[in-house]
Amino acid sequence: MEWWHIFIAVFSILGGALLVWLEVNHLKDQAQRRRIFDIVSLAHQVVFWAKDTFPGQPGLVKLHEAVNVLKNLMKDRGWNVSKAEAEVVLKAAYQEDLAIPEEENPKLAEARQKAKEIEKRIRSEINKAEENK
Repeated sequence: MEWWHIFIAVFSILGGALLVWLEVNHLKDQAQRRRIFDIVSLAHQVVFWAKDTFPGQPGLVKLHEAVNVLKNLMKDRGWNVSKAEAEVVLKAAYQEDLAIPEEENPKLAEARQKAKEIEKRIRSEINKAEENK
């Protein structure tokens, strides 16, 4: 066997391994995007559900029930969601769907910015945890 046969064999193996690695990372990215889409879309639905189901209850009771429902719905779809993550997503969905417009409440923009920062932090922690699996 000549040296270039060995080179082609090694190159083929390394090229195949690279393609497999790229595909695995692509599938992880797709799964993460799907998870985020699921939790955000469900959060909007749960916000309206809590509003309709508990009309006379205080906001903390509604939030507690909404967190439990969102966690169960995500668990049914195969995703684990922490209480903190569920609260952040539900609060953001509430602000987007039912809150007072920013023009009438100047602190709302600041609250939304903090929620986005927390959401980014949680997403980065989730990504790190998934990479360590």
